[in-house]
Amino acid sequence: LFWNVFIKHIHYGDVISISLYWSGMYILMLSVIRNSNFNIEKNIDPYFLSLN
Repeated sequence: LFWNVFIKHIHYGDVISISLYWSGMYILMLSVIRNSNFNIEKNIDPYFLSLN
């Protein structure tokens, strides 16, 4: 019921732009998380090597 009212009151282009915006934010978050994990691994490896 709510979704039908939402679709009626919003333009089709707005739905496309909103979905593109959220998918872009999702991809951006994934890339940031992946880069931060990569940097953390790269920084931790020399630390453990120096401990050994």
